[in-house]
Amino acid sequence: MTEWPDLAALQLLVGIDDLGGLGASARAAGVAQPNATRSVRRLEKQLGAVLVRRGRSGSVLTPEGTVVAHWAREVLADAQR
Repeated sequence: MTEWPDLAALQLLVGIDDLGGLGASARAAGVAQPNATRSVRRLEKQLGAVLVRRGRSGSVLTPEGTVVAHWAREVLADAQR
């Protein structure tokens, strides 16, 4: 059986896209940044793709991350319904 992605990790990924960085996404979700980093890394490992490019000036989504964030928006909207 395939393990489902963690909805909180998907929310963090969407937050990176919307808010411009992992720190801002973590704050908006009420999560400590180290925990948010671990959550996103677990998601990357689970999906087998680098989703976030981390640098000195912050974190941005990779092209793959942008695709997953778009999909995550739909998943999160469905989960809310």
